[in-house]
Amino acid sequence: KPEKEDNDKEDKKENETNINWYPGHMAKTRRQIQEDLKLIDIVVELIDSRIPISSRNPDINNIIEGKKRIVVLNKSDLADEKETLKWLEYFKLNKIPTVITDANAGKGLKEVIKKAEELMKYDVVIVGAGPAGIFTAIEMLRHGSKKKILIIEKGKAIENRACPKTKTKKCMNCQPYCHITTGFSGAGAFSDGKLSLSYEVGGDLPSLIGADLAQDTIDYTDKIYLEFGADTHIEGLENTDEVKAIRKRAIQAGLKLVDCPIRHLGTEKAREIYYAMEQYLLENGVEIIFGVECNNIILSGTKCEGVILTENGTQREIRADHTIV
Repeated sequence: KPEKEDNDKEDKKENETNINWYPGHMAKTRRQIQEDLKLIDIVVELIDSRIPISSRNPDINNIIEGKKRIVVLNKSDLADEKETLKWLEYFKLNKIPTVITDANAGKGLKEVIKKAEELMKYDVVIVGAGPAGIFTAIEMLRHGSKKKILIIEKGKAIENRACPKTKTKKCMNCQPYCHITTGFSGAGAFSDGKLSLSYEVGGDLPSLIGADLAQDTIDYTDKIYLEFGADTHIEGLENTDEVKAIRKRAIQAGLKLVDCPIRHLGTEKAREIYYAMEQYLLENGVEIIFGVECNNIILSGTKCEGVILTENGTQREIRADHTIV
């Protein structure tokens, strides 16, 4: 009996060795596709209308790495029209632009080009995912904007940002950029997150737009932070005897002691808040491209028509009706 079991194991091992469902030429092709994707803006996935699922590469979602995609249901003349329309609806529900074509007859080919042009054009492109860029997009959504919005950021998503100094105990001079200052939410992701809530602190804005509007804007922004999970506690409101004494000395010296309420987010909480903002933008249709650097803007006369980006060493253009820098 033991001898038979050993033979069975040998037979099984031999079968496992001989059966290979992913031959070498397929692995090589996959690597080549992934390398070429650096030069590609849109992936056109061509599938058979008669067998839409089985004619797809099961690894396609991993291979294209989040690139824009158009699904082309070809050979529609050989498929059941009603079933093809059901598949069209299926891909639409999964938010994948889809076109039905009959390549032999030339039907639908112009629609593929039109879809590609639509995918590459935005209503608004925002350069930088720092607080200004983030709040620009949030404000548009809060006002019901249905515009196609893109944010480009040369750093990483907040959940992927990490400074090696926490392990090395010294600055590693990260290249091509510092992970503390660059990425979604900028330096705010690694700061202790103190929000000054008085117009009297922080610069010349009150003199430019007026003290009342400056304070109203600060209060409005603060409410948004609260909506995304900021601590409701405010520091700096205590009017203790010590504060009174300092104020008296300031007056005697011809100075003004400003009472400035502070909302303290905290380093960990700040990351949670900005992550919630990032997910809110993505869930509401704002597209964010990380790891790309804006090198220039596209000008046609005096009109800005988009930006020129560098991604993985390759330049490409993004066209938009409005560009916010």
